[in-house]
Formats: sequence, structure tokens, C-alpha cells
Amino acid sequence: MQTKNLTIKEFSEIIQQDYLATTALVKLMVTVGFAKEVGSNKVEGQRGKPSKIYQIESSMEVEFWQEPEQDTPVETISAEGVVS
Repeated sequence: MQTKNLTIKEFSEIIQQDYLATTALVKLMVTVGFAKEVGSNKVEGQRGKPSKIYQIESSMEVEFWQEPEQDTPVETISAEGVVS
């Protein structure tokens, strides 16, 4: 899989999304392992925090849940005996 080292600003320009949405996406990608922080780029003579650089995979596939197979019996849970 190919990767690129990008700041959030650079990545937001590539995917054509606003900075805030891209920040949330990159945080999610770091959490699930599709990206990792690899450094920062402090510009000499400028104030403020340096921009973090992330190594980002060129593509990813996300499956949020799996549908049960049709032949699999579904478990049921009885609420009998539950005291509210």
C-alpha cells in the first residue's frame, strides 16, 4: 500500500474537504491504524505551533459492521425475571 507524508492542510486540499472535517477524519484514521503521526514541520522564524505530519495510506476500506449470514440462527434474550 502506498503512503504519503502530509499535513492536515495538504490532505484537506487533496480530498477537497474543509480543514475541520479533515482533522476529524485524520484523528479517526490514526485511531484505527490507517495513518500515523511521523513528525512536524516548524517553520524557522514563524510563531505558533508546528503542523503535525501524518503518514497516510493512499486508500482504505472500512466495514462498520457485518450482516449476519442468512443461515445463522439469531439468538433471542428473554426479559423474564428482570426487575425494574
